[in-house]
Amino acid sequence: MKISFIVVIDPVKGIHHLNILIHAMNLQTSNAFDVIFYNQTALEEDQIFASLTVAPRFSYRFHSIDQEFLFGGYPVWDLYGFHSYLLKEDLVQDYLMCLHMEEFPDPDYVKNAIEVLGKHDLDILFGNLCRTKHFYKDVAGALECESARDLRRFLKVTGIAGSPHWAFKPNRDTARQKRRLFNLKLDRHLDYRSHGQLRPNRRGYSRLAKCEDLYFMKKSFARKYNWFLEGHSMYFEDIHLCNKKGVCELVPEIQRLTKYPLYFNLSCMYHIEHGKYYYQLENQDFAREFLKYETDDVILKTLRRAIIRYQSGELNLKDALTYTRRNDQGTGTQNLNYVYHMRYLREAHSSG
Repeated sequence: MKISFIVVIDPVKGIHHLNILIHAMNLQTSNAFDVIFYNQTALEEDQIFASLTVAPRFSYRFHSIDQEFLFGGYPVWDLYGFHSYLLKEDLVQDYLMCLHMEEFPDPDYVKNAIEVLGKHDLDILFGNLCRTKHFYKDVAGALECESARDLRRFLKVTGIAGSPHWAFKPNRDTARQKRRLFNLKLDRHLDYRSHGQLRPNRRGYSRLAKCEDLYFMKKSFARKYNWFLEGHSMYFEDIHLCNKKGVCELVPEIQRLTKYPLYFNLSCMYHIEHGKYYYQLENQDFAREFLKYETDDVILKTLRRAIIRYQSGELNLKDALTYTRRNDQGTGTQNLNYVYHMRYLREAHSSG
């Protein structure tokens, strides 16, 4: 059994973030995986790898977004469409996981994940994403690690290994954060350590009440339920299991299909801090070129309205971004995420 990691390369965060991810993959204690790079920048493959200080020592493929979907150097991206393509062409292994380039795994991540997924035959397993307080420059020392043992030591010494689970959002109010941790620990489904990290157990997974963006999904499950919505363009919708209250509450539906939500707890995937930039609304070059683009796509027409309303001052950045994700007209990415998923779930149920 093997895992395919689909790594998204974007133009917002520096390409150098790939150094840490690739290096951590090179040091994995199991080679039961491959990587599929999805390049959403204007750079070519050789330009990207030439800019890095490390090179992949694992099996990988490299795909780039069609240049016609770059506006002002920024992409109109469709991760669902790319995942559908990979499934259709049978380019992924038994399980798949989508990563961003600012994330990197413990050195025993693949080994432990393979053991848990193989033993329990799970359809979906959240990946145990941990929120570090470190930026790239603080983590770059990991590149000097020559072995898995060295990397483990580095993560421990720097405190990265003790980073809290993604469910614990950073909060300057220490007392408030402690109350949140206390309340979470009261939930009988949660099994956190005192610093907010999942406690490993014999099963290798915990049943939680929260969801995160990072997960393993069995290829056969994704195909059975058309999970990546082949036939639909889901521009600017991240690969996540949507559970926004009143908009796309998919958790109850998934629970009818399989054991869910379960969290891997034997190793961590770490998230490096970075700035946020919503270029689809904030970048003038993107807006100028995109507004000239003729399309009948519902999501892109919604983005066009959001840009115009943001530029006119009718909406602030937060409200414009929300409008593209969910709105009263039902044309946001999260609105359509729910509609499309429910359609295919019902079809699967009716066909037995």
